[in-house]
Amino acid sequence: MTKINKRYIRLNSVGCFLDTKNNLVFPIDLKNNHNHELNKIKNAVYLNDCCEEWFDSLDSNDFKLLKKIYNYK
Repeated sequence: MTKINKRYIRLNSVGCFLDTKNNLVFPIDLKNNHNHELNKIKNAVYLNDCCEEWFDSLDSNDFKLLKKIYNYK
């Protein structure tokens, strides 16, 4: 897990960024890592639409971060 700024959080275990303002996840674009908005427009899905397999792939640090941000129990 790496915080890019308050809005974007990098979830390395699933190869995605989380947009905490809009609750969107989108793949890390290794070629154009700084252009979050373009990548998000093309590839984003709502966090609630992520499948169980995606959540199971989160490492413990990324999972704890999501729990903290969204007050999951």
